[in-house]
Amino acid sequence: RLLRPLRTLRFIPGMKTLIGTILHSSDHTFSILYVIFMLVFVCASFAYVYWNGQLSYRCMNVETGVFHTATVTGDFLSMENMCFGGNPGNDDRRGCRHGYVCAMYDHTPNDETVSFDDIWNSLCSSFRVVFRDQWMLTMWFVQDGTHKSMWGPFFALFFIANFALVNLFP
Repeated sequence: RLLRPLRTLRFIPGMKTLIGTILHSSDHTFSILYVIFMLVFVCASFAYVYWNGQLSYRCMNVETGVFHTATVTGDFLSMENMCFGGNPGNDDRRGCRHGYVCAMYDHTPNDETVSFDDIWNSLCSSFRVVFRDQWMLTMWFVQDGTHKSMWGPFFALFFIANFALVNLFP
């Protein structure tokens, strides 16, 4: 009973050819999607290994113990006062101003949408980069939390994945 409406498709000219072509090309399409997923998975695994917990540090007031989470708000940009929790003497990494110390905070940036603390969130953040959903914001948060030269993995993932998407799906 559920498939009865599909019988009407045989009366439309060329529908059998169209359905056959779609089913024939689905193998190739799934192969391409598998390659892209594996590329994103490898990049997400890299991000999970190297950036796990790095985006959870904020500047905390030494006297009050209150985190400085005031944000500079733009159209969509909400840059939080992130800092690097490791070696504070490295000038390439972001530190806190006088009277504040870099401490672990409970949340990750951008209302916890940018996170590499587990493999699932790392995959979601990597897919955001591939499909250009505020990918620069994700890159800036990683640069603030780790090192300013962390633009390289983002550009590599962005351009390689988009090159594959554009050239494999003309």
